Amino acid sequence: MAEELSQSVFDGVPYIGMDDLGSFLRSSMHSPLVFINQHLGIFRKSDGNNSSHPKRMPFKQALIAWFALAIVGKRMGKLNDQDYLYALAHRKANLLAHYQKSYTEEQDMQEIIDFFNSVALTAPDFSEKFMLVWNRFLATEHELAV
Repeated sequence: MAEELSQSVFDGVPYIGMDDLGSFLRSSMHSPLVFINQHLGIFRKSDGNNSSHPKRMPFKQALIAWFALAIVGKRMGKLNDQDYLYALAHRKANLLAHYQKSYTEEQDMQEIIDFFNSVALTAPDFSEKFMLVWNRFLATEHELAV
């Protein structure tokens, strides 16, 4: 299982950027998980972490990976239709709030923004179309890093 958790892909869906939650979701397939409804730590926002840099790739990947995790959760039966659409709508609003205004400045985000502005979350082929755009986004980022 350790090798399986070291990969950021589940059921053919990459969740790069949300590796911690993706691993949590994958683990839930092997054994029951417990939710502790208390703060066991704190989130610190500083210049050194990804949340402080919305123009950097890790932040962008994290925002987009939420959609990938919602798709996986739906496929696994962890999300019903209502929760799935709620998750998509909430994440779409957050994504557009970050990048809609800076659309022309964030060239790497243009196809993603165009996708969410043109494809309905309720479209029967939403997940398939999302996967095409998401995989292109990840491939472009990989090409830039090489």
